[in-house]
Amino acid sequence: FTILVLTLIGFFVHFNNPVFCAGIFFGSGVLILVSGLWQIHYCNSVGGNNSSFIRSLFSFSVSNISRHPARNTLCIGLIASTCFLILSISVFQMDASSYYSERQLIVETQFPVYENLNTDEGRNNISMQKSDSAWFERNGVRVQSFRVRDGDNAGCLNLYQPLNPRILGVPKEEYRSRLDKPITIDDDGIRRVPIILDANTAMYSLHIYGGVGSLYEIEDGQGGKIRCEISGLLTNSLFQGDLLMSEQNLLTLFPDVAGYRFFIVDSNFPTDKNGHDLVSFLYRNLDDYGVAVESAVHRLQRFFAVQNTYLATFQSLGGIGLLLGLFGLAVIQFRNVFERRKELALLHTIGFRQSRILLLLLYENFVILFLGLFLAVLASIFSLFPQFLFSQWEINPLSIIVQFSWLLGGMVIIGVLSNVAAALAVLKIPVAKELAEEH
Repeated sequence: FTILVLTLIGFFVHFNNPVFCAGIFFGSGVLILVSGLWQIHYCNSVGGNNSSFIRSLFSFSVSNISRHPARNTLCIGLIASTCFLILSISVFQMDASSYYSERQLIVETQFPVYENLNTDEGRNNISMQKSDSAWFERNGVRVQSFRVRDGDNAGCLNLYQPLNPRILGVPKEEYRSRLDKPITIDDDGIRRVPIILDANTAMYSLHIYGGVGSLYEIEDGQGGKIRCEISGLLTNSLFQGDLLMSEQNLLTLFPDVAGYRFFIVDSNFPTDKNGHDLVSFLYRNLDDYGVAVESAVHRLQRFFAVQNTYLATFQSLGGIGLLLGLFGLAVIQFRNVFERRKELALLHTIGFRQSRILLLLLYENFVILFLGLFLAVLASIFSLFPQFLFSQWEINPLSIIVQFSWLLGGMVIIGVLSNVAAALAVLKIPVAKELAEEH
């Protein structure tokens, strides 16, 4: 186990790739799960005949588990593997509200807007009423405007392979240092320009796996090529499917791009005390430009829906496996109690009350549940370790605790009911009859 941890840390430091590390640690969680099951089976097989530690009802129940090591290990494995799958995958469920608020809106227009909407002059030039302009200032509305060079949608919602993704020109006041670089010309005469991409768009839509520094070529619309150098990757951003380029470089490469058609609008109060909301305000003042307004949370949630759907599918499979594990646990308990009916009858004869016999069986059941849950939690903690190190995964500990509580509660209830039902069914058999059949 120590060698495994050191090896994983070596991979982690060497590659410094969060996605790769997440896969490595998830696989290591599986190895920990398998190793734990092997250790439990080994301990049960070797220590099954050791009765020196039987000093209480609980220790008596633990010794009984060793009677059928393979059967009980299989049951523990079903519980542990399904719980591990559900807990490990649940953390990757994405919630857009963790990244943006309802105050932020995405606005797109069919026709370009040439004015700066953050100034009185710009708002007056688009014929905005003075009352609306005052409302604009009073509620702290701020607009980030982007130029748009039309192209293919390279987002996860596009089923086809994009050839020339849409390009957004980032205004100078929004420049990042990685974009504030001039266009250069390579030795083969192709112009090179820095861009920023969403990480999911780069990997899954454009199949760019090299990360920062990778190259991606697009057409310049005149029969030539433009070589885009990835200078930065965004995580879970609103710009999935788009290439981000500085506005100056965009106008140099595509001088026919006019005006602004993509906006990010934010405000202090999306709805004021009089009931006037920002969405209606935008539709009223930009209707002539063919405006479409969408909240940033809703837009990002649509992107997350693809990933969440895949995860929900795996969680459903894990849930089916958990049901099988619980059903198997119930079947094993019924079979164990039925096979031990003579033993239980003997215990009842020598003075064990029915309540103590039931408690003995419940202890056995709880030990199996505990071992399965312990292995699942141990493997899950190890597999989720990278998510606690990288900020792009927003982990909600409360949601994990709630899911674990539901799993624990469901298994305990089913385990107790099946155990009590099996014990009561056997204890109804006449003691004398069972003992008379014993040879």
